[in-house]
Amino acid sequence: MNKTVLMVLTGVIFLGCIASPNQIQAHELKLVRIAAYKGDAAALVYIAKDMGFFEKNGLNVSISDFASGRLAMESMLEGNEDLATSANMVFVTESFNEPDLRVLASVSLFGLNNMVIRVDGEVKDIEDISGKRVGLSKKSSSEFFFHRYLTLKDLGNLNVTYVDMNPQTIKESIINGSYAVVVTWDPYTYEIQKVLGPKVMVIPIQGSQKVNFLLSTKKKWLENNPDDAEKILKSLIEASQWINADTERAKDYFLNRFNYEREYLSYSWDKCTYQVTLKQSLLIAMDEQAEWMIKQGYTNTTDIPNYLELVDEGPLEEIDPKSVTII
Repeated sequence: MNKTVLMVLTGVIFLGCIASPNQIQAHELKLVRIAAYKGDAAALVYIAKDMGFFEKNGLNVSISDFASGRLAMESMLEGNEDLATSANMVFVTESFNEPDLRVLASVSLFGLNNMVIRVDGEVKDIEDISGKRVGLSKKSSSEFFFHRYLTLKDLGNLNVTYVDMNPQTIKESIINGSYAVVVTWDPYTYEIQKVLGPKVMVIPIQGSQKVNFLLSTKKKWLENNPDDAEKILKSLIEASQWINADTERAKDYFLNRFNYEREYLSYSWDKCTYQVTLKQSLLIAMDEQAEWMIKQGYTNTTDIPNYLELVDEGPLEEIDPKSVTII
């Protein structure tokens, strides 16, 4: 067994032993349920669980795994979990109909959205996608960035048809050749490249703007569990410190927890930042995305929600005030 992996696993066992000084069993702690995208963007939630940080801080956290943040959010809204992780675009989408949603923190920043074009057929460049179907997840960060990319490149008049798909179907549709153009994010982009190699051209569409991956909940849960909210955030901050203290150890954890390949981690590692924050830039991004949704006709309202009211900085400000820059 890899020596570093052994050290990580040993650390899990060790922390599990010392996490509760009074030998309190996990089932006797306060249960909190989190719906999480099972991937790198939500890694802090999994690390806090596996390294014993939640338990050390007095919580028994159960995690439900989902293939996307949208699915995690939907499950939480259905009442299956107490909190959810998702990209800020998912939160914006739901905020029009769910005014009681609340953001507790951003738990990572990432730049992983891409357009992928098969160039082994009649499409050779981006101008050739006119008249084609584009597979993507509607109302997602990837669609938002794709639309903005085309506008900035003065290609907004391209005649393309958007087809809504889940992430796995997007990957399969370009690999099997049924679609020549898709818009997706990593690790799906990486997996497509691994299969098709030079048959595809990958175009980053996100620019310098990062996506915030958020931890969110409902107003009622937050009002009823303010101490638990602080304990969760404290645990996630400890998970962030654990990642940043030893990146090679963290990469070994990712290999085992998310079944990633080492080559993928080398490819993607610098595209993600693992910090627990609430920055002013988050509010600006959500306002921009909400305005885009209104223009796209994705909501019946013409009023942008007041995201300053939907972001509750209180719990994070209580335990780490320097990480909050919202004004």
